[in-house]
Amino acid sequence: MAGIRICLGSPPKDHYEERTRHRLENDRRSFEIQLFETVKKVHEDNLKMATSNQAIVTDLKSIAEKNERFSRRVTAWVITLAALQALGTILALPGVTWVQRLWRYLFG
Repeated sequence: MAGIRICLGSPPKDHYEERTRHRLENDRRSFEIQLFETVKKVHEDNLKMATSNQAIVTDLKSIAEKNERFSRRVTAWVITLAALQALGTILALPGVTWVQRLWRYLFG
């Protein structure tokens, strides 16, 4: 194995321990590289999701603004129609002289 230094006069136990240390060190390095790659991928995925979420929020704001404008228009029309209906009802009442006077004053 590359990087393993074995002294020829060492007992087998020392050789075994040296080999085990190298194996453990290689495993640790491999784990750290995998961990780094995983964290890097998670960060990239989070960035993609944040960008996507930002686009969704922008779209939702646009939809909300359109709904608000539509609601205002509908509300204005409903109020106008309700006022016209109330005015028509008042004018249709029999025997209301003040309404007749107001009508004559306004329209003549």
